Amino acid sequence: MLCTPQLPIDEKIRKLEDSDENTLIALMKSKSSIDHNWYEIEDLLEKNPSLENLYEQLWGKLNSRNKKKELRKLGIKGHYFAITGDTIITSGRTKKEVESKVRSMVDKKMIDSIYYFKL
Repeated sequence: MLCTPQLPIDEKIRKLEDSDENTLIALMKSKSSIDHNWYEIEDLLEKNPSLENLYEQLWGKLNSRNKKKELRKLGIKGHYFAITGDTIITSGRTKKEVESKVRSMVDKKMIDSIYYFKL
């Protein structure tokens, strides 16, 4: 039986993923993954600045996990939220309502960087 050498995780990601978007998603699975892969993420964003909105959206997604816990502790449920970075910028009863509020508040070029979640 032949034993093939194991590739480092970053090399595995490069081999498996076929696009910069998928690579960024794979590198940003968790906050510890971001810490571990930070230089590669920076290089990817520098090489492909159009990924900035996706980066911000993924960062919002990661931060939404903690925000959901905080909101549940307050007894909040049945609402949609919009988050950028670690800041919730608006909420509403429906996603459509929240998206409308975001469009009226946020610069058009930043719209795609907003992450929406429901509680």
